[in-house]
Amino acid sequence: MPRVLLVLLFQISYFVAIATIHNPGNLPQVAFISPGDYTIGGILSVHFSSPDKMCSDRIREFAVYQKLESIAFAVDEINQRNDLLPNRTLGFVILDDCSKTTSSLTRALHFVQTHSPSAGVETSHGKINDFDVIGLIGAESSANTVQTADLLSLFKVPQISYISTSPLLSNKRIFPYFSRVVPSDKLQVEVLVDLITHFNWTYVSTVYEEGSYGVEFNKAFKNLAEKRGVCMGVSLIVRGYLTDKTADKVVQDLLTVPRARAVVLVVRNRDMATLFRSVRQLGRVGYFRWLGSDTWGGNVQDFLGIEDVGQGSLTIGFQSRFVNRFDNYLKYLTASNGSYNPWFNEFFESRYNCKFYPGSNDTLCDRNKTFAADYSPLWTSSLVIDAVYTYAYALHDVIRGCKGESNEKKCVEPEKMLKAIRNLTFEGEHGFVSFDEFGDGSATYTVRTLRRVNGGYSLDEIALWDTNIRSFTFFNPDLITWPTASMSSNRFLVSTCSDPCNPGYQAVTTQPHCCWYCEQCYINEITVLKNDKPTCLICPKEGVFTWPDSTRTKCLPIEINVLSIPGLVGTVICILLLLVVVGTLIIIAIFMRNIESPLLEVSCKELSFLMLMGIIAANILTFSVVVPPTGSSCILVATAFQLSFTFTYGPFLVKINRMYRTHKAQMLNMEAKFTGRMYNVVFTLMISFTQVGKYSFRSKSKDESGDKLN
Repeated sequence: MPRVLLVLLFQISYFVAIATIHNPGNLPQVAFISPGDYTIGGILSVHFSSPDKMCSDRIREFAVYQKLESIAFAVDEINQRNDLLPNRTLGFVILDDCSKTTSSLTRALHFVQTHSPSAGVETSHGKINDFDVIGLIGAESSANTVQTADLLSLFKVPQISYISTSPLLSNKRIFPYFSRVVPSDKLQVEVLVDLITHFNWTYVSTVYEEGSYGVEFNKAFKNLAEKRGVCMGVSLIVRGYLTDKTADKVVQDLLTVPRARAVVLVVRNRDMATLFRSVRQLGRVGYFRWLGSDTWGGNVQDFLGIEDVGQGSLTIGFQSRFVNRFDNYLKYLTASNGSYNPWFNEFFESRYNCKFYPGSNDTLCDRNKTFAADYSPLWTSSLVIDAVYTYAYALHDVIRGCKGESNEKKCVEPEKMLKAIRNLTFEGEHGFVSFDEFGDGSATYTVRTLRRVNGGYSLDEIALWDTNIRSFTFFNPDLITWPTASMSSNRFLVSTCSDPCNPGYQAVTTQPHCCWYCEQCYINEITVLKNDKPTCLICPKEGVFTWPDSTRTKCLPIEINVLSIPGLVGTVICILLLLVVVGTLIIIAIFMRNIESPLLEVSCKELSFLMLMGIIAANILTFSVVVPPTGSSCILVATAFQLSFTFTYGPFLVKINRMYRTHKAQMLNMEAKFTGRMYNVVFTLMISFTQVGKYSFRSKSKDESGDKLN
């Protein structure tokens, strides 16, 4: 029952559409028709939409006219061939959906119904009452194509798109009769993310149009970008066409995250132009790096009047060879030999700002003027031509299988056409044409940039991305125009949430995960990359002690500096030590000569002698600094130094203590205890060996703990 109601609804909408097309006073011309034995349908966006009627009077850019003529040229070329569809002719019916999804759906109704005798479209060939087609080409945008593909699949009408790339259209459960000569946007998203990561841009923003194409593209881009470590600044949706006011708001919103200077635009040409004019008005020319899907920037004329803003933009499209024989034909069309196209006059008048039937303030158009002077080839022309040839080859195969059938046209069924299309493989104008199980074609993506050349502007190819190996096969960023501010330190434009950390610092991640602050490392740490982020790492000391170098990026073994006697420092040290030792020996000699003096007796000559011997030992051991160290000598020297210094201050401490206790005992008329010579020597030895034991225990504890140096 729901399907019956849907068909009834389509029938009602169909008669409304017929009435609209049949009323020439309500709309501009909406059909371009050429009759033939077999007819190919087409839906293109020729005019802009209007809020109060289906189509406005404003014609779109000249590139649309090139697509229209591509269909007509391919059909005419096929009709002149004897090896393809011999004794049969192809015709076409191209309708204008006026850049609107509802209009596109309405136009599609004309290819699923049979016209009544009283209704039709008036053309130069008379009234055409039947749009019985073998298939349809179009629509131009993915949003419009989704609408038409849903309807045409219901009525089993094959459809081929030359540019609609929405991933939704790969769903054969919903769109079983839809095919396209280009791949899905899932691959275009991969190209875009590869391009972003190539320049190490980790913080980007997106601006995308409302509808299935923009929403699905943005969703796929965000998912893949986040998996590849790219964070999103802001994601802004454009509802309807941008106005100057809403474009200003978009630019201001982009500036709320000023470090996200790489911006992905998934909008129509018209919205791109409005946005770029706003960028110029707000004084931000050259600040952002614009990256585009195939919805804008495919031709130099798309940037007309806004080249300064668009300079350096990176746009992704399909690699396509220009069809020279088509361009040589089209560029020399005039009002006289091109009048068969009902939209020729409108495109000509819009391109050259003139009128064929001028008013008092209008400029008269030159009927002999051609497009040659300012003609730019269109890369999508080859895709359109390949779509036409796909139908021709498929029809040729189906007809060959209809031998023996009494009614050839009845034999050409939609199911047979669809099967023949999916089985096709041929070398087309843009490359090899084939279709996978989802009806998607294969292609090589090209990345183009707008640059100033010889006083003008051109779109130059800087990279190629192969859909088979899913990576770049060619990349030449030298052709890209970079803002002057981004060329410091020979770096490309920076689009990151935070500045890179210098050596000696580590990145501490914040939110979002692409943002961080830099924290200084400890003095014995270097900076290394761990998971592509700078991290502090302690220099190892197993086996060989190491220490950070001056760059703080690697650990180097600590060099052992050994003093030697031939050296200046070693010689000076030895001379000074000899002088001290000689002086100490003289004092000892004097001491020994006067050892029986009352003064030495009172001051405890044993303790004084130990102090002098400690001084001698300390100075003699100092000579070890000019001898290459070994493990055994280091242990001996370290222990001996402890003893020598202890024999210096240990006796002094015992002597002071003895004097204090003796004086205190005299005040109390008591005899001081433990003040004899033997006790003095024992106390001194106890202090000395306590110091050595304490040093040995401390050294062992430090070796086992391996404490981090702070």
